[in-house]
Amino acid sequence: MTTGSLLAADLVIAVLGAAGWLGGGAASAARRRPLALGLAACALLATFARAVTIAALARAGWWFAAEKVLIAAPLSVAAVVVAGPRLLRVPGDIRSITVPLLYGAGAPVPWSRFDREFTLVLDRGLDLRGLLPRYAHTVNGAADPDIPPQVVHLGETVKFTIVNRSLVVHPWHLHGHHVLVLSRDGKPATGSPLWLDSFDVRPGEVWEVAFAADNPGMWANHCHNLAHADAGMTLHLMYS
Repeated sequence: MTTGSLLAADLVIAVLGAAGWLGGGAASAARRRPLALGLAACALLATFARAVTIAALARAGWWFAAEKVLIAAPLSVAAVVVAGPRLLRVPGDIRSITVPLLYGAGAPVPWSRFDREFTLVLDRGLDLRGLLPRYAHTVNGAADPDIPPQVVHLGETVKFTIVNRSLVVHPWHLHGHHVLVLSRDGKPATGSPLWLDSFDVRPGEVWEVAFAADNPGMWANHCHNLAHADAGMTLHLMYS
């Protein structure tokens, strides 16, 4: 291609790239997410195509190629900074479907107060029980069977705060009861009441759940990754 053809192609590609970023932002604002992502992809392709044409111009000895890079690069970065977050933002109506704590119509918590509260801090630590030390999965710094049981009374309302300070997911499971999710990472559940018997506590997360102590007995309260449970992350809920 001649230098003139390369310059014309560069101009056309630049206009298409700018139109792609602007159109993507407008489509995202209108909540037309597939269209927005498609336009953003076209804009990225145009950016790469410009890089090719500028490189070809530089190879042909076009003296303005370096200035094109110096001008185009900041503009491309600015376009990504401005349009990128809008394109990647999940609309509220989609987020309410994909995040269970937000889905559906809210309802008040069935209890006005909690009679008993427990905090469980999930972590790793050295367990010196037995003849050989082990690198255990711990709850509040201890490993099974040295974790004190959680004692409740029939009819009480109990709240658990579960903090994961480890680097792995712990699917938490209380036997004999269903728990109501109150919040995750400080964000309260605002959708339909979410009752669970197991829930994944991911690294760094903090869950608050509650349940009615209405099923007397001694119940396991543990990580449902059974390798973690066997390595110490098991305790018991018992009625007094």
